[in-house]
Amino acid sequence: MTKAFIAIVTIMVGCSARSVERGSAELEAFSVEAWLDPSSEYHPIVNWFWPGGSVTEEELRRELQLFAVTGFGGVEISTFPWGLPSRESGSDPEIYTVGTPAFFDRVAVACRLARELGLEVGLMFGSSDPVGGPFVREAVSRQLVLGSTEVDGPARFEGALPSPERPLFAQALEPALLAPFDADPVLVSAVAWRDRDGTPEEYVDLRALVSDDRLVWDAPAGRWRLFAIYENRVGHKTKFSAYPGPNDAGRIVDHLDRAGIEEFIRGFGEPMAAALAPYVGDPFSFIKLESPELIYQFPWTPRLSEGFRTAMGYEIEPYLPLLFRRFGEGMYVDPLAAPMFPPGDVGRPVRDDYEEVRSRLFRDEFVGPLVAWANEKGLSVSFQAHGGLEDYIEAYQQADIPEAEQLYAGGRVEFMKLAGSAAHVAGKRRVSSESFLVHGDARSLRLDGFYRMAARLVAAGVNRYVHYGYSYRYLLPDGSRWWAMVSPSPALSSLGWTSWTDENHPAWPDMPAFNRYLARMAYALSVGKDRAEIAWLHQDRGVADTLAAGASSTEAEGLRLSEDTLPPALALNAGGYTYDWVNRYDLQKATARGGRVSIGAAQYEGLLLTDLEEASPELMASIEKLVRGGVPVFVIGGLPGRAAGYSDFQRNDEEVARISSSISDRVRSVDSAGRLGAALSEAGVLPAATVAEGDVPFRVVRREVGNGTLLVLVNEGAADLEQDVTMSVEGSQIAVLDPLSGDMEHSTPGRDRAGNLLARVRIPARRCTVLWVR
Repeated sequence: MTKAFIAIVTIMVGCSARSVERGSAELEAFSVEAWLDPSSEYHPIVNWFWPGGSVTEEELRRELQLFAVTGFGGVEISTFPWGLPSRESGSDPEIYTVGTPAFFDRVAVACRLARELGLEVGLMFGSSDPVGGPFVREAVSRQLVLGSTEVDGPARFEGALPSPERPLFAQALEPALLAPFDADPVLVSAVAWRDRDGTPEEYVDLRALVSDDRLVWDAPAGRWRLFAIYENRVGHKTKFSAYPGPNDAGRIVDHLDRAGIEEFIRGFGEPMAAALAPYVGDPFSFIKLESPELIYQFPWTPRLSEGFRTAMGYEIEPYLPLLFRRFGEGMYVDPLAAPMFPPGDVGRPVRDDYEEVRSRLFRDEFVGPLVAWANEKGLSVSFQAHGGLEDYIEAYQQADIPEAEQLYAGGRVEFMKLAGSAAHVAGKRRVSSESFLVHGDARSLRLDGFYRMAARLVAAGVNRYVHYGYSYRYLLPDGSRWWAMVSPSPALSSLGWTSWTDENHPAWPDMPAFNRYLARMAYALSVGKDRAEIAWLHQDRGVADTLAAGASSTEAEGLRLSEDTLPPALALNAGGYTYDWVNRYDLQKATARGGRVSIGAAQYEGLLLTDLEEASPELMASIEKLVRGGVPVFVIGGLPGRAAGYSDFQRNDEEVARISSSISDRVRSVDSAGRLGAALSEAGVLPAATVAEGDVPFRVVRREVGNGTLLVLVNEGAADLEQDVTMSVEGSQIAVLDPLSGDMEHSTPGRDRAGNLLARVRIPARRCTVLWVR
């Protein structure tokens, strides 16, 4: 994930193609042999930063051999030339060749060498992020901007509409990431509202009174605010990229119109696929899409207007001023998402409808066509959905390999579980994450820190670990070694986002053992099928990046991810319960079977709703069906009394209120998160595993296998944990598996008064232990 933009903002404020999906009803059995010596499929891969195309076969061979003997299973080639000599310096033109035949020839050499060593290869889809480059000339990213003025009525307004205002973020981001403000806008809407003490109370659509961007309007009595809304090109550049040509040549694609990704596929994807065809599947198996680090005043595409009208039954144009955010929109300004003007009673529901349509466009016009094209070429897509314009869970589900990361959102387990949960529901075998990232001093991450971060990845259900990362050995003009993702400016030298996992890192001598540890954990989290007790409705479409809001480094000493989680997550973790996030699209397709809720490929014993203030009638109808089907539904914060969205809101509000009233006496209301564990137990929903002392940093991941149950126990704390563990699973024999050594200790468990299995287990600090119950 590129963090160049974070630096500026800080100042300013699946499975691979070689693996096989197992979709059969018969669960895969746990194999002792596979546990002791996991195949390369389960070994971590390393994000291999290249200085553009300036690589040699000799050095590629040396580094690939180094990866192989260190226990990596593959590489992910990325070209982020941050910190390299600029194009203007005139040095080493080989750097700026990404996307050319010469560049793909060098990738082909890496593939040939990797095949000899049995290493998998993935390639970043382009250079830098989001998707864009010199191949994109027509379908570039677009936005809405606005201008406004005040009119005191009664009076006639006759003249030019107010000009569009330059977004607040533009001053900080030009010229690094943005071209000069596009002064050739296209008028989209003209609207006025009567202003009463800063709150809009009456709307007037003025489009019919506009000719050649001039308005003739007899304003009624009162103080009016007049708006002109324009569409223009964002001007978002691929500044931190290694494409050929001048810095300003590349533009980001329109993510809401498939013409954008199609233009990029023609310019980059098809040449890539042709050049690397002999290696597709072995070893070239996937392309990687980094998190879409987009920048907008207001995300837009010309097709959105018609799509909105068709989907929602009304026009969005008269309400557009209510939808703007003061600091714009995008991955790094979402924490600053204050409205530009008071939205009133109308702005919020219209905004809900807009985000619904925008999400569908991102899904159908960008992610869907790209995944379909890649799969047709025999490639999988690893996709970091966070930061995009679609519901995150749904976007993760579209990818062949949903990918989280340990820098975004502070690396919280609850954030990373979005990707894991999406994979479970969609039946994806692989859940990936950019791993072991440090914000600041890259050498500060010692071996204990690697294990600590690995424990969090395991707790989130991640089973494909991407070390972020290793910089190709490239010497700068002054003789020093280039380090990717570290600012070349001394003033910004602390703004680095990589652990520098190379042979000079203090932890490198221990890396082979650590990678074997990760491989065993990846196998344990891949075999069989994930099993969680609770489906928890995730209401928001996304999650804000806390780093952009000034959060401290992920690796601050003593940081426990659970300290930043929602109280219900604390209660579930403390009680030994496992859960998946599900979104409203998932829940609307849920069915009740035998008192359990089935959603896609996953099945749960209960549904959790928290602070659900509004919902669609379709969502409430699904919840009602589950309740009447015998599924325990737990509610914290009450049932909704109104509908989301503005379309047909009166009828929808009545329907939502009716359903809430009809099921209110059948759901299990929970007064507070602290009572959640007791409520679950009273309803017969038992945790997978609990420890004798409840106030410990303890998490559980549960997988059902063909020959028993695997319980992965995670100790997030700084002290070793040795306690009695109670397990509500069937079995008579337990094997305690040490992922570091591979050792297995067999024992016959005891039973408590309720008949649950009972065993004494030791979990080292910031480590994991696996129980195999048979």
